[in-house]
Order: sequence, then C-alpha cells, then structure tokens
Amino acid sequence: MVYYFTDETFETDSRAIDFEFSVPFLGDDDDTRFGFVAPSGQYWAALTVSVSIQTLLTIITMIIAWFVVKSNRGTSVGFLATFGLITPIILCQPFYILSYIGIVNTVIATPFVVFGATNALKMIEIYYATSPPFAETNLSNFLLYHSSPVLFRFHPKTQAVLPTTREEINEKLKQAASSFVVTVILMNIQIQTNYQPFGPTQLNTIMDYFNWRHLGNNLANAHLAGTNLETGTLLYGCLISMLTGYSTINLNDSPFTKSTSVADFWGRRWNKQVGGNLKNGIFKACLKNGYSKTIGIVLTFVGSSLLHEYVIFSGASEQFNPGREPYVPQYGRQSTFFLWNGMMMVIEAMLMKTSFKATWESIPRPLKTFLVVMTSLPVSRWFMDDYIGVNLFSDFAMAFPFVYNSKNNY
Repeated sequence: MVYYFTDETFETDSRAIDFEFSVPFLGDDDDTRFGFVAPSGQYWAALTVSVSIQTLLTIITMIIAWFVVKSNRGTSVGFLATFGLITPIILCQPFYILSYIGIVNTVIATPFVVFGATNALKMIEIYYATSPPFAETNLSNFLLYHSSPVLFRFHPKTQAVLPTTREEINEKLKQAASSFVVTVILMNIQIQTNYQPFGPTQLNTIMDYFNWRHLGNNLANAHLAGTNLETGTLLYGCLISMLTGYSTINLNDSPFTKSTSVADFWGRRWNKQVGGNLKNGIFKACLKNGYSKTIGIVLTFVGSSLLHEYVIFSGASEQFNPGREPYVPQYGRQSTFFLWNGMMMVIEAMLMKTSFKATWESIPRPLKTFLVVMTSLPVSRWFMDDYIGVNLFSDFAMAFPFVYNSKNNY
C-alpha cells in the first residue's frame, strides 16, 4: 500500500552519508571524523501517506458511527453495535491492513494502531454523548471533529470551537521548527548512546531508582518522546488549521517545568491529544453514568494502560516486523506505570481535601514542579523501555538529520 508510493520499505536506515568533515582537537583521527546524513524526504512522504490513509478509514468509520451508534444511543442495539461489533473491528483492523502495507517500519505503521486505539475511545465518546456540542450539530461537523488527527481547541465556557488565525499558524510553525531542532539533537544523542547518555544503570534496589544517572537517562528519554510527538502534531495541526480554519491543540504545555500538581501534569500539560481522548471517552462517560470523580480517574488510567499495552502488543507483532528479529515486550509494565500514576493522582486529590493543601500552596513553584515530576520520573522506564524495544525511535531516525562519528560505523 504505502510501498507503492515510495518503492522503499524503510526496514533499515539505508541513507548514504552526504559529506564528511573533521573537528580538530577532539583526540585521535577516529575521534575527529564525522559524517552528515540528511533527513529522508521519502520517509516523510510515506508517513504522510500512512496518516492520510488512516484518516480516510476513520472518516468511513465515523460515517457508520453517525448512522449506527449516534442514532441508537441508550438502546440495546446501539450498545451491541458499538461494543460488540464496531469497536472490535476497529481494534483488529491494523493487523489486517499491515499485512498489505509493504512497510517494515514501526513509526510509519503506528498511525494505523494509534488511530485504532483512539477510535475505540471515540466510540465510547459517541455512544455516551460526551463530545463538545460542535460535534453533535450535523454530519459535517461530526466527521470533522472525530476524524481529525489533531484535536481542535474549544472555548472553556461556551465549548464553541475556536477559529485559528494567521498569527497562530505562524507561531505553531515556529514552534514546530524549534521542536524539530530539539528532536534532532536528542535523537543524535539518545540513539548513539543507546538511550543512556548519562551511562548505563541497573535497577537492583529501590534506591537505584533515584540514582542520578538513572533519573538523567529517564528525563532525556521522556523529552525525546515528547518532542517526537510534538513535532508531528504541530506540523499536522498547522495543516488542519489551514484547511478547516479552526485552531488545534499543542500536544504538550511545558509539563517538566510548569506543572503544579500531578493532575496538572497528566490532565493539562502532557500529551493533550491522548489525554483529551481519554477524558471524553472514559472520564466524562464515568461521570455521566453516576460514578464518582475518583472512580473516573482510576478507570481513565486503566484505559490509558490498556491503550498503551495495545500499542506495544501491535508494535511487537509479526505484522509490524516481517523478517525482523522479534522483540518480546514485558507486558504489564505499561499498566503498572499508568496505574501507579493514577494512584498518585488519587492520593493527591485526597490530600488536597486536608490541611496539606495549604502547605502545598506555600511551596515555591520550582520545587513544586520538581516534586510532581519525581512522582513518575524514577519509574518511567516501565513506560519507555518497550517503546525503545519496538524501534519506535530508531525507526523514526530516518526523518531527521544525523551526525555520526566514524567510530559508530554508520
């Protein structure tokens, strides 16, 4: 499928070195010689085709959802159609499509899996009517809202979709350029240091989780994950805004430097794309069905853990990796990570109902942010290791320029 657009499977990084250069005073001859490799335009084209195909499949799915799910809310027919037929098909479709896609690259194949997971959440959102009013008015708005690869921004009070401006698009393009540069730097460092820029570490005791090298490696990998997602979201968000005239979200909002609580980190600053889908698909549905906020938080993190386990399961599947040496994930680590953070949020909510709230509010913001980040940073390897293992970052390397030392035998 995508293969026919590119004549390339992207199984390995086959880019040739564009030019070599030397940096004197770095040591012996091997230390001073470097090679520069430009990003692959074919790779970006293939990724765009992959997203476009999945967006088209999503539009078809949402047309069915409009006539079958939305029209039968609250009925046994609607419930069975949503959760017994449409959602299972959505979750299974990537495995059938990837058999024909002709690409051996985790990142280019990932849109099919990510859209599968998020569209399953969309089915819950549609059935329980937790979407913004904009999405409920007519079929056109319904398809626009539910099929967009990047979420739209809505007015916090009126829930009206916000229009974009030329200034906003220009600002997003600047942010995308900045994010791209940061991603290039992190990619070059992380991949060439085996994702351990501060040195290898072992987790044999509880105190090892607080080793400064371990924390430094985790922070670098977390930033790598954030900027990877941010770059693509900003670029596609700009394109969607130009086509529709509506404003799109920024993926992250300085979670590592501005978070004031665990709820602020996960609910308003880190990966607002997935966070928005989980909020509308699970949290709001829980509240609408009479469950408490605490139950809603717990079930939202359970949903997040299952979503990420599904992505890892797919990324390690034979359909993703024909001909490659299989990677065997440690299933359960994604769930453990997200359930841990869900527990942190519940504990925080309980503490904020006590005198601890006044103490917390008196803490200087930088220290507050540090403490918030430290609730998840020591255990973030539970989340990151399997994504590294399924080649999510190394397969994305072809999209970025690289500078290789001659010792790395590019």
